[in-house]
Amino acid sequence: MIERNFLRIYSPVKSIVFSALLFGLMHINPWQAVNAFFGGIFIGWLYWRYRSIWLCMFIHAYYNVIISLLPLPYTRTDSLQYIEEWRHPIWFILLGAALFVIGLLMVIVLSRKERKAEN
Repeated sequence: MIERNFLRIYSPVKSIVFSALLFGLMHINPWQAVNAFFGGIFIGWLYWRYRSIWLCMFIHAYYNVIISLLPLPYTRTDSLQYIEEWRHPIWFILLGAALFVIGLLMVIVLSRKERKAEN
């Protein structure tokens, strides 16, 4: 909603950066603020491109769920000299990579379809 108002005054680049900066500052924790800033740039671009607050809310909720569940599927393996190593199972890593690629392709395809409709 902040970016929508910025778009009335500033260029799209400035609007996205300003809204992402505010989004990052709202997270207060410096480490979260940096990640939120870069995530805010992506989400800001999505809003500018598709004008859908629902898409932005979905991406934000999806990210929060993934970050919350990330530590859960760890498995314990013993390596040399009894040093404990924690890692994700390979299926989890491959599933995440596949879902990322599918999502990225969906954004590209939707973007191209909208451009063709505009021409």
